[in-house]
Amino acid sequence: MHKATQQRFFELITTQSPLYKPQGNPINTYRELIHYRFKEVLLNAYPRFSRYLSEEAFETLVWDFIKGEPQTPYIWQMPDEFRHFVATTELPKSYPFINDLLWFEWIEIELFMKHYQPKKQQTFSWDKAVCLSESAVLKKLNFPVFHDEGLDQSGIYAVLVYYDFTTHEIHYRQITPFLHELLERFSEKTPKEALAEICSHYEVEPDEVIQLLQEPLQSFAAQQIIITKEV
Repeated sequence: MHKATQQRFFELITTQSPLYKPQGNPINTYRELIHYRFKEVLLNAYPRFSRYLSEEAFETLVWDFIKGEPQTPYIWQMPDEFRHFVATTELPKSYPFINDLLWFEWIEIELFMKHYQPKKQQTFSWDKAVCLSESAVLKKLNFPVFHDEGLDQSGIYAVLVYYDFTTHEIHYRQITPFLHELLERFSEKTPKEALAEICSHYEVEPDEVIQLLQEPLQSFAAQQIIITKEV
């Protein structure tokens, strides 16, 4: 009986079903508090995404999400569940860039909420095994959601998003597909080996690009975007 009562209470506060004697009904208060809290968190997490919906459409989307019974016990992780929920709706058909935009706004939260152990200043070497730090993420997007113009221009947009240990902010950098693939291979090969493999794929000689890559890779090492692998 206790479990059935809990289930009934959950159904009442997570739906918009008419209530018996709604005026002054405490269930209405619970509903409003829950909806307000979810809406507040999601608006703060996805300010750009929310601009594409009317207030009514956004509120309906929030109610539908609540009815789906979000699972995370952490309020800051709830937006991640929400973006996966949106992917199952009809919205991506109307706004093809929506999934990329939600990811781009979410990854800022995810990177900011991590606990980092800053390492000492590092220098980049083509012969030293390195890997992408946990403070950075690579992604190939289908739409240029890192700015507000031309969102409907589909293509391949490689980005590097990272935590800046100096400003304690999240930054992004659009990079070439070539550099994106090179960084991805660092987890399995030394930079020199990875470069040879990528150059073979793109049919260019390593000597033609190695000097062009030296400065950005040294900068990535200094910012702890790439770090020396621990033996």
